[in-house]
Amino acid sequence: MSDSNYLNIKIDALEKEFQLILNQYQEIHQTFVSDLQTTSDNFYETDSTLITFYSDINYTGTSSTFGIGSYCVGDANVSFPNDSLNSLEVPDNLKITLYQDGIGSNSLILGSGNYPDLSTYNFSNIVSCWVIESTNENTNLDFKVFQGKAFTGSSTLKEGTSQTQSDCETMCASDLLCSGATFNSDNNYCKTISGNGIINKGLTNDYALIPKNKYNLMILNTLNNKLLTINSQIVDELNLLYPLAKSEIDQKNKKQIELDKNYTLLLEQEKQLLIYLNENKMFEEELKDNSLYVNQQNLNYKIWIGIAIILFLITVKTLININGNMANGLISNSSSFLTTNFVYIFLLIIVVFFVFIYNK
Repeated sequence: MSDSNYLNIKIDALEKEFQLILNQYQEIHQTFVSDLQTTSDNFYETDSTLITFYSDINYTGTSSTFGIGSYCVGDANVSFPNDSLNSLEVPDNLKITLYQDGIGSNSLILGSGNYPDLSTYNFSNIVSCWVIESTNENTNLDFKVFQGKAFTGSSTLKEGTSQTQSDCETMCASDLLCSGATFNSDNNYCKTISGNGIINKGLTNDYALIPKNKYNLMILNTLNNKLLTINSQIVDELNLLYPLAKSEIDQKNKKQIELDKNYTLLLEQEKQLLIYLNENKMFEEELKDNSLYVNQQNLNYKIWIGIAIILFLITVKTLININGNMANGLISNSSSFLTTNFVYIFLLIIVVFFVFIYNK
């Protein structure tokens, strides 16, 4: 497998992964936008999210503010003195339950309003714990819950005693800055977080609580980062592929030029071979004609030789017969004898002459 083929396969795999994550991103983004559209513009907002405590009547003395949650004097986030509450201000959309001792003991529930003197309710200088809740229906948010996980972020927003997971969710939902919380069911303790947060491994009875919209936003951010990473990888692979593809194209073009050159040369050689073949064919035909001619000449030569031999034998035989007859007195005319012999000798000379000519 060539390097360019390997890179093409890798790019195809990255593009498929990119498309898969993009589909997930678009689906979650659509849900996120839909949730925002069905949520009030003041989804997290209330007129005020804090109750103010005063150590003296008529809103004087030492003061402290508390948001939604459960508190007891002695908690890390409580600096207000024990048994010193005498007046308080409760804003709209909040209510408070005051406990004389621990949570669940003698209590007083107060709705939104101003309370300049708690002695009116026989509850001055006796408060040790309290629970603040929201009465705003907009705080009933959907939360993603992860058991055995803890939500940690850039800073702690609020923390304190929380009787239930729902109370912890309410504590987070009532504060616009809350991005998530961790609730521990063993200690009934809630810790809310502000800023960007992450989900970490927690205790067995820890519950990471993240508003649904915030969770979707975290997922969108994670998927967006993945898409950016894959996109960068695809760009890098394409940058690697381009010079390889260009090199292969150049090499292919060079080889094509060489093949074209060889093809032209072969065509020229083919033409030359055809010429050679034609010449060879003509030579063979000429050789064949010459062979036929020679064979014919040989045949004629043999015929004339035969004729010469026959004439020679006839002449010899005639001479022998004539000489015998003359010796016996059968032939008396010598001129006739000479004439006859001269004819045979003349014919023999002519035959020998033609034989000589054909032999040439």
